[in-house]
Amino acid sequence: MESEVVTALRKVIDTKQLAGAATLVWRDGRARTACVGWRDVEANLPVERDTIFRLASMTKPITSVAALMLLDEGRIALTDPIVRYAPEFSQMQVLRSPDGPLDETDPAERAITFEDLLTHRSGLTYGDFHQGPIGQPGSAMYYKPFDRPSWVDDRKNRRCPPSEKYSSGVFSTRWA
Repeated sequence: MESEVVTALRKVIDTKQLAGAATLVWRDGRARTACVGWRDVEANLPVERDTIFRLASMTKPITSVAALMLLDEGRIALTDPIVRYAPEFSQMQVLRSPDGPLDETDPAERAITFEDLLTHRSGLTYGDFHQGPIGQPGSAMYYKPFDRPSWVDDRKNRRCPPSEKYSSGVFSTRWA
């Protein structure tokens, strides 16, 4: 009988969303692996346990897994405000308009939670994803990838209130 993981992967591969995939799950002291699809479609070579994959932007899923482990252990709750662990995010301001002046803000109605981060709805974003002052070089929100973000000085780094809108961003995760 085929595992649920293999069945799910086959659906993705059969619909050509992926050429192939390999998984490894460690549970109860035992590793379980599943390899499905092709590492080289043209040469008809299957994915194997030692197939090498190019990975990009892995910080977000790895951070999400770590957060979900903390959740599973009861160390955090999805509804916990992140200010308990990162007080720099207290007294946050929300832009009145995503395209408006950076000094036109209101106090956030509530704190950002772990659920907001895990579902990518924290309101934090990359400035260069947007038009207007928030996306202009020199704004507190604007920086290029690999530049160090401002944690303390930028209290206006919220484009929208948490939970109102999905927004890809610096301090959010994509997977949950």
